[in-house]
Amino acid sequence: MKKQGPIALSCYYKSSREGENYVVDDVLHLQLSGLLVLYDGKKAYPSYAGKLQLVRRNRLMKYFKEPEEHRPFQSLSIHFNLDFLKTFALDYPVVSVEGKRMQDPVIDLKSNVLLEGYLRAMVEFEQTGALKDPVMVDAKLREGLLLILKSNPALAGVLFDFSEPYKIGLRDFMEENFAFNIKRDRFAYLTGRRRAAVKR
Repeated sequence: MKKQGPIALSCYYKSSREGENYVVDDVLHLQLSGLLVLYDGKKAYPSYAGKLQLVRRNRLMKYFKEPEEHRPFQSLSIHFNLDFLKTFALDYPVVSVEGKRMQDPVIDLKSNVLLEGYLRAMVEFEQTGALKDPVMVDAKLREGLLLILKSNPALAGVLFDFSEPYKIGLRDFMEENFAFNIKRDRFAYLTGRRRAAVKR
């Protein structure tokens, strides 16, 4: 199976797709055409053409992707992994903006002319294969993150919170997430436990 890079363009022309996924990284998601619905077991988060969202890391999600009648399902995903975010925070002093704490696993983002231009360019970069160069990828990830923080400053408190999941009740977690097929190591991490403890 081909490993997906941090910047990826998804395109499905005919059939709908559905499944579930463990979201490892913070993902900037732009819906280009078609419909995407994410579901965390409590709430559905639909995404139509032109919608820009941040899907937060360490989340269990079900997804449904549907193309339009005469257009494919198409979306752009930009992944910011934890190592990248930690390095970014060292290179660029990040100021967290106080405000309402963002709890939702999917956050609608504000856009502006510069961010829209960046996203259009990312589609072209991906289509032409220019993002095979890791140096280029790192530069474009940094550019994108700077633009996101400029238009959505409150996200600093979300993206640069590097605390580990705290210990929570196993029964409560299982009841909330019974619809998901969770691997043991992820179950342990999300409940703030060691894998051996969960195995016991």
